[in-house]
Amino acid sequence: MPPSRPLFYLLLLTGLAMTAFAQKQGIIADAASHTPLPFVNIYSKSNPKVGIYSGPDGKFTIPSSIQSDTLVFSLLGYQTYHVATVKKGFPDTLFLYEEPLQLATVFVKPTKKRMVRVGPSSSAGNLIMGSFMASWHVELAALFTSKSDTPLYIESIEMYLLLNAKSSEDGYVRVNLYSVGDNRLPGAPLLNRSFLVKVDARHWRGKWHTVDVSDIQLMVPDDGLFVSIEFLPVTSSGMTSRNTGLRFGQKYPLRAVERIGENVWRDSRVQKNKPGYSPLIRLTLSN
Repeated sequence: MPPSRPLFYLLLLTGLAMTAFAQKQGIIADAASHTPLPFVNIYSKSNPKVGIYSGPDGKFTIPSSIQSDTLVFSLLGYQTYHVATVKKGFPDTLFLYEEPLQLATVFVKPTKKRMVRVGPSSSAGNLIMGSFMASWHVELAALFTSKSDTPLYIESIEMYLLLNAKSSEDGYVRVNLYSVGDNRLPGAPLLNRSFLVKVDARHWRGKWHTVDVSDIQLMVPDDGLFVSIEFLPVTSSGMTSRNTGLRFGQKYPLRAVERIGENVWRDSRVQKNKPGYSPLIRLTLSN
């Protein structure tokens, strides 16, 4: 028996609403400048293991897989934005408000510098780790400690990145800095700022990519810090692409951990399977 007319229209409207929500599109931008924000984390508050990123142009499409009463839009350096989608939906353009730049500790450096490099000195290695480590949010961090008796400041961060195929689109990663927290795992961010890196090495061997952080004057904490590589999407779906890789080598031991949840980390499976390998990430420090 066909459904009654009121029930039919109710089912029709419900289906249209679900379809509209499943295909909801929008742009996320800086509240002050209205500049689109690339690679904003968008995930379900009730299930943060499911999510997407906004694209390089700030555009996003919410798939049905992350339907939720509340969606979370977050980006380091900005106030987190929560949207109760079921009750009111959300506008075509969302704005994030910037948080003031904060450093864990700021010191005045002396004018004379002595440079020290911490980490692997060469690109030797034959393991490549990409975005197949976890689900939508893929991030790997390496622990750096300092044995110096004098304060050391971070001048630059280098990482050996590559595109896994010569025909790949340009890849992106984001570099984040974390304090050392409980169980020697990444804790709170060292500063409300991250660094976007475009990967342009279209060859299986890859190359070193450098981030200059000398203007921040960030001192290495006594208990060390974690430098993380967050793999970002290059596809319109907002899901993390497997195009971008980070090379691992055997010359310099660095403990590596990977993110498996919103604030949950574990020891890297690479080092469990290949204990002699560590990520090719290095720091240039100065006193």
